[in-house]
Amino acid sequence: MKKVSMFNKTDIKRNIGEDIKFRKRLDVFKPVEHHFKHLCDKFDIDHAYDVGADENTYFDTINYTTYAGLFIMHPLTKSTQIFQMWDAKSDQLPSEGHVEWIAENIKNDHVSKYTLPGNREMEVGEFHEFDTVAILPGSNKFEQHVSFKKFKHIIKKHGVKIVLKPHPITNKEILGEIFDNKGHAQIAGRHDNMYSLIDRAKTVYTTHISETALTALLMGKEISPLEPFGARLVGSFCHINLFCFSDPDPINTIKSIFASHKSGVLHPEIDSDWKCKMEQYFEYILNIRSIQHEHYLE
Repeated sequence: MKKVSMFNKTDIKRNIGEDIKFRKRLDVFKPVEHHFKHLCDKFDIDHAYDVGADENTYFDTINYTTYAGLFIMHPLTKSTQIFQMWDAKSDQLPSEGHVEWIAENIKNDHVSKYTLPGNREMEVGEFHEFDTVAILPGSNKFEQHVSFKKFKHIIKKHGVKIVLKPHPITNKEILGEIFDNKGHAQIAGRHDNMYSLIDRAKTVYTTHISETALTALLMGKEISPLEPFGARLVGSFCHINLFCFSDPDPINTIKSIFASHKSGVLHPEIDSDWKCKMEQYFEYILNIRSIQHEHYLE
């Protein structure tokens, strides 16, 4: 079966449609993706792009995707994803500039990975005065990652002072569900500029599967998760975002984590020898895998 790829036009159209586009800056990852796949072939390990699963600790697959403009890698094993970040944290390395790079993109209004066709930025809508925004996941993740109890709680708590921001990839069914349960909350359009809304808010409700867990912190906002408790560690970004929601000093902790090759996080414009960092990651994570050969047979 053909593998989904970050840059395959058919895959992109199927995943995000034609109403939005990926920002052109992601093109820098074309050689990164190529080298990643080369290493997977070299070490006889399977690869996947932007998927979620929970394999055995002697895992079959390493996943890759992007997070806040950075290239990230992790096994499709929930526990190992988290442990790799704790291993990276334990290295206690100084920042290499990854988080500062994200902050600069926020400053320049280029942090979102999506644009409108023609590379136009998302629209800036008009709203009544508000101080809170809820960043909702896309249709395929909405039911799992939005606690209906928490959703109703924040709507009652904030009333008209909260704006609900649907994901750009939200179908009519989920939009209807949001509208039917919005109470007095305001609803943004799918293509409204999310970061314009966050900039105007004091509190941001988001999920463990959203880059906004970190970017909202970098914008000086308070954050709170929307998930049911049992879904907080399920999803591609949970191994990063758990620090956003639970660490006493999340920004500095994540700066140090991203500096380590064990994090699986890199960027060619920040890591001067990104190929070496990637190769070190493969050596590290496949060693963790090999230790657990035949540990669990069912």
